[in-house]
Amino acid sequence: ISNESTAYNNLLGVGLGYKNSLAIVTQNSAGLTYAAGIARAYLGGSKSDWYLPTTTELNLLCQWARGVAPSATTVCSGGSLNASIYGASSAGFVAGNYHSSSEGNALDAWGQSLDTGSQLNGSKGNLYYIRPIRAF
Repeated sequence: ISNESTAYNNLLGVGLGYKNSLAIVTQNSAGLTYAAGIARAYLGGSKSDWYLPTTTELNLLCQWARGVAPSATTVCSGGSLNASIYGASSAGFVAGNYHSSSEGNALDAWGQSLDTGSQLNGSKGNLYYIRPIRAF
């Protein structure tokens, strides 16, 4: 995990959430009291390789959910939440803030608003939504 003074939006951030999540769980012990621990414990589809996405991964997810063309380097904007363009209409995204595994500093982590598309750096203790993802 490295501290990012700005949201880390480039292709190198894709897939890094798994590494970040493992490091966060190792640092904090297994548990359901923090976002990465909850994501790693998720067993949807009988799979155990779920993790907390990075800012890049969340940004791409936001773009997909809003039906706009995906770009790792462009902050999510436009479209409408749960747009049917990419099949997201059944994805159940909530218009709110989501945790990422990208750390801003020792006390803060980056998040993504699926409501506005903006990225925000706030307290790791903020009550944001958690959207586990997995690579396949």
